[in-house]
Amino acid sequence: MRVLRRPLVTIAVLFVLDYLVWLWSLGGSRGAIGMVAGPLLVLLAVALAGLLVKRVWQTVTAASRHPRAADRRTSGAGSMRYRDSRAAMPATPESGAPPDHDGQETATSGSPASSAQIAA
Repeated sequence: MRVLRRPLVTIAVLFVLDYLVWLWSLGGSRGAIGMVAGPLLVLLAVALAGLLVKRVWQTVTAASRHPRAADRRTSGAGSMRYRDSRAAMPATPESGAPPDHDGQETATSGSPASSAQIAA
């Protein structure tokens, strides 16, 4: 059994078609068709209203759960951390050799190493 991908559209089309059949049955002497189309129109209207409420609820919860990408880019915390870590890293010389570090200072001083020395 295949699941409908767009039940809102399907129910809306069925509602419009049933409404047209119901109007057509009222215009002539087609009471039996009107007796079927009338109650079916009410059921389709309830189903359509329920699907519309569900779709609006999903849209509101999805919008509140996921901030926009632009908001995430302009939030200062993540971008500042990246810029600070890049600025703290020492630049390597063009020859490809690592920069000179005084390894004895961190080993003998007992003070915690700076982030620039840890990153290197």
